Amino acid sequence: MATRIQSIGVAGANDWMGLQDQLDKDSAGIYAPRGRTKEINVQIADYKKLESQVRDARDDFPHYQDLQQQLKESRDQLARLQEQRKTASDELGKNRQLQSLIPVVNQLAQLEGVNESKIRKGFSDDDHTDFNDLKLKLAAQANQLSEKQAEYAKRQAGISKTPGQAFYESHQERIDRLYGQLASQSNLGYQVETAQQQVAEAAKQLTDQSEAVAHNAKGEIPKALSADELNQVNDLLRTQQNLTDQINQSQKRRAHQPEQPQSHTGLIYYGIAGALLVAGVILSLFTSFGWIGFVLAIVAAGAGWYVAKQSQSVTPEAPVVDIDALNRQLSQVQQQLATISEQFGLAGIPEENWIGMQASLSQIATFQQTLLKRQAELNDKQTTYNQFIDQWQFAGDWLKFDRSKPSDALMTITQTVQRWQKLAAAYQQKQAQLATLQTTIQHLKDEQDALSKQKTAFLNDRKVQSDDEFEQVYKAQKRLVDQLKQKH
Repeated sequence: MATRIQSIGVAGANDWMGLQDQLDKDSAGIYAPRGRTKEINVQIADYKKLESQVRDARDDFPHYQDLQQQLKESRDQLARLQEQRKTASDELGKNRQLQSLIPVVNQLAQLEGVNESKIRKGFSDDDHTDFNDLKLKLAAQANQLSEKQAEYAKRQAGISKTPGQAFYESHQERIDRLYGQLASQSNLGYQVETAQQQVAEAAKQLTDQSEAVAHNAKGEIPKALSADELNQVNDLLRTQQNLTDQINQSQKRRAHQPEQPQSHTGLIYYGIAGALLVAGVILSLFTSFGWIGFVLAIVAAGAGWYVAKQSQSVTPEAPVVDIDALNRQLSQVQQQLATISEQFGLAGIPEENWIGMQASLSQIATFQQTLLKRQAELNDKQTTYNQFIDQWQFAGDWLKFDRSKPSDALMTITQTVQRWQKLAAAYQQKQAQLATLQTTIQHLKDEQDALSKQKTAFLNDRKVQSDDEFEQVYKAQKRLVDQLKQKH
C-alpha cells in the first residue's frame, strides 16, 4: 500500500514513508520478537492444528455414535448377566450349606457309640500336668545328682597322699608329741651353738696364754701356786738369797777385809715383795688385775736385792758368821725349793721367774676353770639336744639334717613337721568336703527315689506300666472328651 501511495505522488509522501518505517518496526515486534520464531507463524500453526482436529472429529462422529450404541447394548447385557449370576449364587449358597452339614451328619453317625461310660479317671489335663511335673522334677533331680557325682569324682581324683604325709599320719601321735616339745626347746639349738662358741673362745684364750708362758724342761706348763704356797716360795727364795749373800759376803770378808754387818733394808723390800705377791695371787683369783700385784712384787723384790747389795758396802762391820751353818741352811732351803719345783713342774725354769710367771699361771688356771665351766654347760645342753634328736631317729629317712648344726637341724624338723601337718590338715579338709558332698549325693538319691516311687504309684493308680502308655491313654481320653463335647 505504501508503494502504491508513493507511485502516484500523493502529497505527504514523506509522512507515509515515516509511517512505513513505523509499521516496519511494529511488524518486526509482531513477526520476529527478540530474534525468535515470528508470533504470527506460531498462531497460524496453532490454527492449522485446531482445524485438523475439528476435521478429524467431524469425520469420527458417526463412529462415535456407533460406539455409543454398542455401549448401551453391552450395559443391557451386563445387567442380564448380573441377574443370572445372583440367581446362581443364591442357589450355590444353599448347596454349600447342605454340603457343610454332611460331615456333621457323618460325625454324628460316628459318635453314635460314644458315651461317658468310656471316660477313665486320672487322665484329665490336671493329671497330665501333675505327671509332667513329676517327670520334670525327676529329670532335674537326675541332672543335679549327675553333676554332684561328677564333682565328687573330680574331687576324689584330686585327693592324694604324699609318702611323707602317709608316714606322718602313721606316726602322727608320736611326731606331734615330739613336735610339742620343740616349743619349750625353741632356742636349744642356738644355746648349744652359743655354748660351743664360748668353749672355743675359752679354749683359744687358754691356748694363747699357755703359749705365752714359760714351759718347764718337759715342755709342760707349770702348776700355779696357791697364796700360801706363793708366800712359802717367796720366803724360801728370799731366804736363799739372803743366805747366799751372807755366805758370799763372809767369804769376801775372809779374803779381803773384815766382814761388815748385814743390813736389813733388803729384807724389808723382800717382805714387801712377798706381800704384794700374795695380794696379786688373791686379786688374780677374783679379778683381772692380779698381774699388777705381781709386777709390783717383782719391782719390790728387785729393790730389796739392790738395797741388800748396797748395804754390804756401807756396813762398817759385821759379826763373824758360821759359813758351814749358813751352807746347811742354804742346802735345806734349796732342797725345799727342789721339792716345790718337782711338785709344781718348775724344773728348767729359772727361780727368778717363778714369782713373775704366777700371774700368767693364775690366768691359765682361771681360763681352765672357765673352760671347764663352759664345757660342762655345753655338755648339759649337748646331752639334752642329743637326747631330743635321738628321739627322731625313727624318722631318719624323712628328716635329712646335720645334727652337728643344732639350729639348722631343729629348724629342719620344725619346717618338715609343719609341712606334714599342713598336708594332713588339707587332706582332712578335702575328706570332710567329700563327706559333705557324699551326704548331699545321698540326699539327692533319696529324693530321687521318693519321686520315682511317687511316679510309680501315679502310674499304678491308673493301671498303666510306662510313661508312653500313660501318654497314649491320655491322648485317647482327651479325644473321647472332645467327641463328647461335639456330640452334645
